[in-house]
Amino acid sequence: MEGRGEEEKKRRESWSLEMDRFIVGSPIGEGRFGVVRAAVVKESGVPAAIKFITTPRLDEGIPHPTARELLVAMRLVHPFVIRTYEVVPCGCSLALVMERCKTDLATVLSERTASNPLPALEAKSLFKMLLLALAYIHSESVLHRDVKPSNCFLTAEGGTTPRRLWTKSCMGYGSIHDSRSRFEVVPGSRVTSGPATLRTRN
Repeated sequence: MEGRGEEEKKRRESWSLEMDRFIVGSPIGEGRFGVVRAAVVKESGVPAAIKFITTPRLDEGIPHPTARELLVAMRLVHPFVIRTYEVVPCGCSLALVMERCKTDLATVLSERTASNPLPALEAKSLFKMLLLALAYIHSESVLHRDVKPSNCFLTAEGGTTPRRLWTKSCMGYGSIHDSRSRFEVVPGSRVTSGPATLRTRN
């Protein structure tokens, strides 16, 4: 028992060393899978976003659904998909180190009015980037189930410098699709769907 306790202590110390590479700041988002905090890589000064996913009994292994979604997030590499760089154990949580963007499409659209809409060329450019991201995700046999403005992130540029759009990675929102099987897309989520809709999903 004492040996196991010493082993656990060393493991936690190694976790601390891993997280010591980052300056972790205040929360910038929260979802059903955990809290996202702003961070900076100490050595390079590169901004990052770290999502902390609480996983009970992490020392006994990562639950299969969580592990599968982590693998999906790690393998998606595309210019318009938020990149997940690494996964670091942190106490009872898993820390996902991801790209960090300045704002999201929901915020940009909320600043617009009927008399001051988003310029047509910029809207067309952003929509094209979104479609390219989704086409790539689908080509990897992954379905993104929560595409919405607040999950589309943007660089700070605007005006004469085109913005770039990134689609949020599928952690918590994606499902792996076997291309040999038939599937039906039903809008909405389990939280907001009625009983009749849920019965068609099961």
